[in-house]
Amino acid sequence: MRLEDIAWPAKLPVREDESLVFTVDSVGIPDGAITSDTLVLQKGLHIYSDSVRLEVVHFFAPKETYRQLGMLIMAGVFSSRFPELSVELEHERSELTRLLFGWDKTCSGSIGPGYASRPFSFKYYPEVPTGRHPLHDERLYLRDLPSVAITNEEEMCATRDEEYAKRRVVSGFGGPEGASRFAELLLNIGLPETKQDEFHLEGYPGFYSVSVFSAEIALWLPGSFGWENQEREFGTDGGYLPLCQYSRIKRGSERSA
Repeated sequence: MRLEDIAWPAKLPVREDESLVFTVDSVGIPDGAITSDTLVLQKGLHIYSDSVRLEVVHFFAPKETYRQLGMLIMAGVFSSRFPELSVELEHERSELTRLLFGWDKTCSGSIGPGYASRPFSFKYYPEVPTGRHPLHDERLYLRDLPSVAITNEEEMCATRDEEYAKRRVVSGFGGPEGASRFAELLLNIGLPETKQDEFHLEGYPGFYSVSVFSAEIALWLPGSFGWENQEREFGTDGGYLPLCQYSRIKRGSERSA
């Protein structure tokens, strides 16, 4: 089934005076394999200094696809089945070919020592996102932020250069707090009134918006700098420095303003 064609049982609100409550199994998960031909994921690199570099997962999608992905993440977080969810990316320009929902252990069905909890509910109110760093909030704990990793099919750490270069899987999105926060952002990006066309979730050296050990996330909409320059910036040689340099320049100009 195409991600873009999933018909959810609950109607997503689009006005700020409307809401939708996600609870356990309130949104069912589609059976069978899920594919997408409108979501493109590319690898990138954000250079902070000569010694600090963080990987970036660049998302390219129209609003409707971001909204569908947000719903799928919410459905996974609030599923009692702890599903093995993944989306196969079929667009020819997607360098990363599989999006794997690698839930944090706090979402798993196993019982370990000490206190444990499970997601209960999330009340979603639409809110048009503004600014390039919508999840940056110094009051949040790192565990409350989303996380992604560029890995392989076995989700094993690549120790050799050839393994590292062949990684084609993205695993996300951390614990239930971080995953639902990321899903909420995707739902809001898909709102008709959203005008901002790029969003950045940076690591700790920048406007930190992802958990520790996570790659950074960049979300691009049609008409954005990244979208219009995708063919030039992401060539077959894997080069992606121009976008990263652009991000660094933009961040510096924001702080000096």
